[in-house]
Amino acid sequence: MMTREEIVRKCKEYRIYNYNINLDGSVDVMGNVNLHPCLQLTELALNFNKVSGRFDCSNNKLTTLKGSPKSVGNDFNCSYNKLTSLEFGPEYVGDFFNCHSNLLTSLEFLPLKVGRIIDIRFNNLSVNSLLDLIDKPYIDTVEKSMNEHHKYWDEDFLKFSFGIDVDYIAKKREYLINKLLS
Repeated sequence: MMTREEIVRKCKEYRIYNYNINLDGSVDVMGNVNLHPCLQLTELALNFNKVSGRFDCSNNKLTTLKGSPKSVGNDFNCSYNKLTSLEFGPEYVGDFFNCHSNLLTSLEFLPLKVGRIIDIRFNNLSVNSLLDLIDKPYIDTVEKSMNEHHKYWDEDFLKFSFGIDVDYIAKKREYLINKLLS
């Protein structure tokens, strides 16, 4: 575990000024965290707990989300890294969860709650990974994402990028809903 002085130094380096250091050494940030791409991080040096605003660690070289906040009040952006898993990622994201353009093969560790949009484009996801979303509690969030970003989620895109038949997804979802209601 880092010392208090090391945490303060790292916060200053990352231009994080409005924060509290918890007894366990984790950091709560009141505001945004922007871990600039010029840092070229391969891991998060701090152990974040809560961030009230946005948390952006995109365009680095992260291979793990270890140290990322458990809760983010607004957006969480880890796009354009080298992530193969979402393990250690946040459990709660208030608005937009963006993990596109990584090396993800599974959506196993998606946040438990995402307020509005999930962007999973341009990863190494299988059709089964995407179909598993249908059974998850955030299917409504994914559907909202698909509606709000229809230019990315139209039928042609899904067929081209993932080989997914949109009608099949709709039928499977309808079947599951009917099964739950009966």
